[in-house]
Amino acid sequence: MLLDSRGALQPGLSIRGKLLTNSQGNIDTNSAGYQYTIDTLTEIASDVKEQKHFQVAPGDYMPVDVGKGAFAEETVQNITFNTGGSPFDGDQSVQTDTFRVHNADIGISTLRMPNVHWAIGTRWTIGEIGQAVVSSNWDIVYNKIKRLKLDWDLLIQEVAFLGHPTRKELTGLITDPEVPSNDEIFQTSISKMTPNQFQALIGGLLAAYFKSTQNTEYAPDTLLIPTDDFLGLAQATSEQFTTTSKLEFLEKALRITTGNPNFQVKGLTYLMKDKNKSRLNGGSGVNRYVLYKNNPDILTMNIPMDLTMLEGRTLNRYNFEQTAYGQYSGTHIFSKREMLYFDAA
Repeated sequence: MLLDSRGALQPGLSIRGKLLTNSQGNIDTNSAGYQYTIDTLTEIASDVKEQKHFQVAPGDYMPVDVGKGAFAEETVQNITFNTGGSPFDGDQSVQTDTFRVHNADIGISTLRMPNVHWAIGTRWTIGEIGQAVVSSNWDIVYNKIKRLKLDWDLLIQEVAFLGHPTRKELTGLITDPEVPSNDEIFQTSISKMTPNQFQALIGGLLAAYFKSTQNTEYAPDTLLIPTDDFLGLAQATSEQFTTTSKLEFLEKALRITTGNPNFQVKGLTYLMKDKNKSRLNGGSGVNRYVLYKNNPDILTMNIPMDLTMLEGRTLNRYNFEQTAYGQYSGTHIFSKREMLYFDAA
């Protein structure tokens, strides 16, 4: 219900019926507007505090390809594979195989993902601008246009990691159903592991990854951890080794084993089960860890058309409108077995 028994908008809801929140708590929409009571002892601050949203750059976690295939309805990635035979089939006998040469052939498959067209607009009037000027410290046009950009950023961010909420073919980094999943390694979060459990984790992570790739790859370069667990890794590895944190020990072990001094262990909030329950485990969510190689041959987030702002227009010089549009897709994971999900008990 948007309206209460008096026909007024329910507190904390926008016109679209969505809860308004920020880092300080819920926003009461009854307090919105330019007009409010002051007296001679009221000081009006010269700045305006903005609503805060959780934001993270997808490009810090995966390659992002912008501007390729604008206006196309889908993106198709061709994937080649060998079609049989052994390298030793090329062995020759000079006496008997003079005219026989083994044929090394390949096949091709496709990975398809739709592209989504997106557009959103904002409106304002001369009257609203005038009231904002009277309030002295708020640029209504700038902030409305800034909101368009924020909507786009939050959209791309969510799709990159979680995929689309209704179009299941648009998968995200942590929600691809074809990526192998392991539910044996993590019996609890890393920050809560005993020293023995932690040592078993160190020995089991890459072994599980190597097995999942069918013994073809053992050197991923990125491990993602739920943020609430990541923040607890500053604790000492054990009572005997109090000068080394679990995070330092984990990163060092993985860098040595993979031979990659740039191996990264990162926190990601979307890996927390209460942040991914809209997409995973039937609405319950799951604490998920992800081990993968951050490489464009393995995965890419595709944005065929970046956010484009059209010029603000008016038909009557009083009402104005501005529209922004773009096109996005999901996160393409080309080599499914070079990524491994670990779900915590």
